[in-house]
Amino acid sequence: TVVARNTALEVFQQLLKVVGGGKVLDNLLVMLDNPNWYIREGIVKVAMQALLTRPIEELELPQLVVGLVHILHDKRPKVKFAVTEALAILHNRAGKEIDVLALVEGLDRSEDAEETMNDLKARFAMPASTLPSMNSNGHVVYTSTDSYAPPPTPAGSGGGGFNSFNDSTGSSHSGGGIKKSSDA
Repeated sequence: TVVARNTALEVFQQLLKVVGGGKVLDNLLVMLDNPNWYIREGIVKVAMQALLTRPIEELELPQLVVGLVHILHDKRPKVKFAVTEALAILHNRAGKEIDVLALVEGLDRSEDAEETMNDLKARFAMPASTLPSMNSNGHVVYTSTDSYAPPPTPAGSGGGGFNSFNDSTGSSHSGGGIKKSSDA
């Protein structure tokens, strides 16, 4: 249920504070092969929590990118969206310290690699104000604009959702009409 997932995310937020982001993510990233999409999405949300709240030096960035690229082409739109958002946060936080695009390009061997790179470049070009943030409960809050929003929640899985975004132009977005929304 949604309540159980939110509670689990809150527990991981506390673990991030107590034992550090690197140790928590090391143990979670190995579970990205889980057959349940909501588990994969939850792991990515914990990664976003770590990226948003922990010192960047505490995280094993190359290992994180490898894990995220592993599910970058997940068949579930919500998981793909979460991975893209996590990579966008990483790109923003790491700055010149790590070239996220180069790492993704070097690791992504899928048929859709070129399209994925174009999508990531477009997302990375969006203003930092459109990146996910954390609400007062420690949950990841996605930003929605007039042209960019999380995909809808699959039927029967609980929670509300938004319309999917698919920018085939590869252009950057102005960030007009920005709305924050928790997608728990």
